[in-house]
Amino acid sequence: MLEKSGCGLAGRGSRGRSPSQAASNRDEQYAIDRYSTICFRLQRQTQSRYPAAMQNQRPSRRHPVHLPNLTRHNHPVILHVTVCTHDRRPVLANDAIHAHLIAAFQAADAYHVGRYMVMPDHIHLFCSPAASGAGNVARWVAYWKRLVTIQVPDLRPLWQRDCWDTQMRGAQQYHEKWLYIRENPVRKELVQDSAKWPYQGELNVLPW
Repeated sequence: MLEKSGCGLAGRGSRGRSPSQAASNRDEQYAIDRYSTICFRLQRQTQSRYPAAMQNQRPSRRHPVHLPNLTRHNHPVILHVTVCTHDRRPVLANDAIHAHLIAAFQAADAYHVGRYMVMPDHIHLFCSPAASGAGNVARWVAYWKRLVTIQVPDLRPLWQRDCWDTQMRGAQQYHEKWLYIRENPVRKELVQDSAKWPYQGELNVLPW
């Protein structure tokens, strides 16, 4: 009886598992071990590159990442772009700069500017490529910033070096983002009614 019982256990494989189950478990354990090894190496690299005081800090996005425009069938490409002045100087909210900005937006025709909001120290705008080969939005922004700076040389340096851009995922995000931006002058107590803020507009309709 003991021998028969022993042969029955042996025939079922180690610990009662079939050969296929045992192989699957070996593969899973190999993947876990490899993942643990990679995590350990990354941790060692972090410890060697950064002081201990920095290792518990959350990463900060100090430099914008300009991703390529994502083209989807039957969906427009609409970007939200934010541009700030150098040292956040409040020099933009006036009639002269506003006129220069409009002229620059129209001259820099690689992208169409839709709604925009000019605040004292930064600009929000929505734009869309004029054609499929419009190129990187950061180059387009650099171009119209240079056009404006030429008109007001006394304000140099006028702009921060780069810009921030985000592609809208859908019509709802696009609508909600504009509603939030539209209230910026009210939140900053520049006006009581956002419609009364004179440094905003819509140069082109960018329908979703």
